[in-house]
Amino acid sequence: MGLESLVGRLIKQKIMIDTNIVIYFLEGNEALEDISREIFSVVERGEAKGFISVITVAEILVKPMKLCNSPLIDKINNFLNTFPNLYICGIDRSIAIEAAKIRSATGLKMPDALIIASAKVLNCAIVGTDSQWDKKNLELEFYNAGDYVGNRKMKEGIIHATQTYPDKP
Repeated sequence: MGLESLVGRLIKQKIMIDTNIVIYFLEGNEALEDISREIFSVVERGEAKGFISVITVAEILVKPMKLCNSPLIDKINNFLNTFPNLYICGIDRSIAIEAAKIRSATGLKMPDALIIASAKVLNCAIVGTDSQWDKKNLELEFYNAGDYVGNRKMKEGIIHATQTYPDKP
């Protein structure tokens, strides 16, 4: 499976974009830059409707805030406020209840359960890089970006993202 295969699967869908994909896109991660850029291009062109969770918003801002990196904070806020066809999903009671069900059934961490619950409630597919999610019955379509790039590239990308944003593997 290649990049074109993933792009073809995302067209005409609502997609929840997991935190790592957003990080790869914003930081220009060499190993996964192509795939993250293509995912966001599909959204930008309006070929898919993109969503990110408020959990992702918090996760992508932690490291820049910890480092007092105002230019990066501004870049992220500009991205969040202006990127076309990208919507930020809040957490309400239905998402919280769904997250509790997911966490109790899968043992996933609460931030992951909240992102997945948001996708379920919004009837979205998810695109991400979390290999743990492949092993769980999430009851929704999950596209693991790692399946669409070479193993070496995926490992390099995860190592790089972990160094940049150590709170997220």
